[in-house]
Amino acid sequence: MKKILFGFQLFLCGIGLIGALNLGYTQFLTGTACPNLGPVPACYIMLGIFVGLFVGTLFMNRWKFLQIIFALCLIAALYISSLASFKQITVGNTCPLSEGGIPLCYFASTLFISILILSVLRYFYFTQK
Repeated sequence: MKKILFGFQLFLCGIGLIGALNLGYTQFLTGTACPNLGPVPACYIMLGIFVGLFVGTLFMNRWKFLQIIFALCLIAALYISSLASFKQITVGNTCPLSEGGIPLCYFASTLFISILILSVLRYFYFTQK
């Protein structure tokens, strides 16, 4: 069960990383793919968060500081995606759209919540004797 949870969490982080890389590349080419959070485009921040989550998932049991980085990245991701989803619902035209027309912040929120649930499950499985 531990390996299944690990594999699924790594898979979700990988999907998010690939999506963030694609969106970051589009932002780099066009400059209009993502809204800015201060002076930095949000997709670059999310790319950094997904890198932190992916590396944290891979090496969480080897180095304790990666558990802290993983937790901070997940908290930041949930905060940013929740705010973006709320703003998308109330104001509209905040998040980039998927090819199907669904705002990507909804996908990101769902992905981060899934990663959070898997992290909690992994924690309980890894701490059981």
